[in-house]
Amino acid sequence: MEDLRTFTRKLMNQVERDLATHVDWIAACHYNTPQAHIHIIIRGGNVRDGELIISRDYITHGLRYRAEDLVTLELGNRTWRELSVGRHLEARAERFTSIDRTFRRAEQGGRFTLEPGNDLSGSSGWLARLHRLRHLQKIGLAKHIHGCEWHLSEGWSDTLKSISARTVALNEISRALGPRLDLTRLDAPAASTLGGWITGRLAA
Repeated sequence: MEDLRTFTRKLMNQVERDLATHVDWIAACHYNTPQAHIHIIIRGGNVRDGELIISRDYITHGLRYRAEDLVTLELGNRTWRELSVGRHLEARAERFTSIDRTFRRAEQGGRFTLEPGNDLSGSSGWLARLHRLRHLQKIGLAKHIHGCEWHLSEGWSDTLKSISARTVALNEISRALGPRLDLTRLDAPAASTLGGWITGRLAA
């Protein structure tokens, strides 16, 4: 989406229609990550209209569906190839993805059953989940038990979100320092230094 400002205004106009009330909001468009994104703050209410009540389902799913509808109107439906490439990239992403959301909704006590017969998105969706589980296993966040049974490590989703935040921070540092910084040489401090002093220079 090239014009994020117009897109955001259209989205919030739709939100007002869905909620049948005026909504006070402010937004910021961020271009400091590989994918441009928008942060929206909605005021919780005012003296005139009272408290603004928004259902949890609308916040969790409704906003996403409305945004997807607007993007589809602007860009058209994604092709099968685009969907396939998107799933392939998500399966190996170092962040919390939409595939991971399906795991979190379906897991029970850390156990997840990958059943092809129950996959409404087709075989390509099933393969994406399998590849994702194998990737999580490679980075120590999942373990194959047997057959279709998998076990997700405790706190696996929080770990993925932490990895994503660290990647964003490193990318910002990289842009600030340019060619002077070698990201491959950056690592976490040694265990012996944790809790102690780490001396450095504020670069940007």
